[in-house]
Amino acid sequence: MRLPTAVFPMHPVSLPVLQPPPHARPLAGCLSPSLADELCEGTGQLALLADGARHGVVVDLPQVTTGAAHGMLLHCIGGRRVSLIETLHRSPQGARYARFSPLDDSMLGVDEERALEDEASVLRAMFDSRHARPIQPDDWELLLCTLDEELSILPAHVDPASHPQFVSAARMPDSTIDLGWWLAARLPLSTALRLHLLQLSFALKRTRDLVDVMRLLESPSAEYARARDTGGKFTITWVTAEASGCEVEPPRPVVDWAPRGEMGASRY
Repeated sequence: MRLPTAVFPMHPVSLPVLQPPPHARPLAGCLSPSLADELCEGTGQLALLADGARHGVVVDLPQVTTGAAHGMLLHCIGGRRVSLIETLHRSPQGARYARFSPLDDSMLGVDEERALEDEASVLRAMFDSRHARPIQPDDWELLLCTLDEELSILPAHVDPASHPQFVSAARMPDSTIDLGWWLAARLPLSTALRLHLLQLSFALKRTRDLVDVMRLLESPSAEYARARDTGGKFTITWVTAEASGCEVEPPRPVVDWAPRGEMGASRY
């Protein structure tokens, strides 16, 4: 299934079960009642990929009876990462079958493991420092990318906290690898940058990129000057609520790749 944004391991996702309007394309991320029944009664698994992406995650769907699935939400959690090999035929209810290969992290050496833990310590220290200071008007927030107003697949009346694991999944994990996925799903990033993190098979590189993102968010002006001098990888785009010049909310930062030609040497 194609979604407007990326889904990561441990990512709580609720898929609406809605009857599509006649003669209209199905809404992104929504399942028709008949398709939900077919999936839940069949393999019970579904691959979630962002539009145009070849990497995603597999989720296990709950076993729901035909009557119970209609008009409800299918709550699932992002599972193992996969890479699309080829698309195949469709099922009777329109599900697209496909072949995938597992996408696992490469093994790290002793020095790389130590460096990974050091980078994770930096991430945790920056979070502790952020929570210790007062909230600023233009501060950034941790928000699941699937709940962003422009990317959400949930109907307006649905409470995202209805997901059984919504609260538990919001706690910062202890594992270094899990911390990386937790941040990738919640930091204010462009979809292109999220897809980059999702497909990386080198955990140290992924964590270093997240540290660079956090440093940029914590000090945009200083990092902007550094990027101009040394060619930083990332840049901040300030997204406004309106384009008329009469914004009702403060601009919010979104980290994206720096424009081509301005990138310098990376840290790895």
